[in-house]
Amino acid sequence: MRPLILAGLGPVGSLLPLGEVQHHALHVLRLRDGDRVKVSDGAGRQGEGQMEGAGVRLLTLETVVAWAAELVVGLPRTALLEELVTLTTEAGVAVLHLVPVQRTPPGRVREDRLLRLINAAATQCGRATLPEVVLHQALGACLPALGPGRRVLGRPGATPLRGEPGPLVGAIGPEGGFDEEEENRLLDAGFEAVGLGPHTLRAPSAALALLARAWGG
Repeated sequence: MRPLILAGLGPVGSLLPLGEVQHHALHVLRLRDGDRVKVSDGAGRQGEGQMEGAGVRLLTLETVVAWAAELVVGLPRTALLEELVTLTTEAGVAVLHLVPVQRTPPGRVREDRLLRLINAAATQCGRATLPEVVLHQALGACLPALGPGRRVLGRPGATPLRGEPGPLVGAIGPEGGFDEEEENRLLDAGFEAVGLGPHTLRAPSAALALLARAWGG
C-alpha cells in the first residue's frame, strides 16, 4: 500500500481530503478509486484507507508510540545536514537538536527545506510520526532541553556502542567532530563516548550508525 501523510485523521468511516498531497497522490502515484493506502497524520495516528474521488475513506485507525530517540547534531555543511535529516527520519529519530559548534562551516539552516525533506522521508518509509526539529543558538542552550534516556556521544576509537532498550539521547559532531571543550561539556552532562565502527564516518553515516546500533545492538 502507498503511504500518505494527511493533515488530520477523522473517525473511521470519514472521507479525508487529500489536501496538499492531492497532486502527488493522483498524478505522481496515480492512485485511483478503490486503491488501498496507508495514511498517517505525522503525529502518531495511522490507519488504512481506500481512495474515493479526491479523498481517502478511512477504514482503520490506531495510535503509534514513537521511539524516544533524540539526537544532538553539531551542524555540518548543508548537503550533509540534509542527508542526515533524511536518514534519521527513516531510522525513527523523535527530536533533532541542531547546534552550531566550533567546527560548523559558514551558512544558514533552511528550516523550511528540512521540514520538506522530513515529510518526504516519512511518507516514503510509511512513518506515522514526524520528528521535531529544534534550532539552538549554542550547545549550552541545548543541553537543558534534552529529554531523559541513555546519553551517548559518537567518537572514533571509543568502546563500541551496544544496543539497550529504552529512551536514547545521542550526539554527533560536524566534520572534524566536536572540539575538546564541547566534548567535555557533553561528557559533564552525562554523555558516554561510544564507538560506531572502525572508520571515521561522515555526519549522516555516524547519525544513522548510532541510531541503528542503539536500536538493534
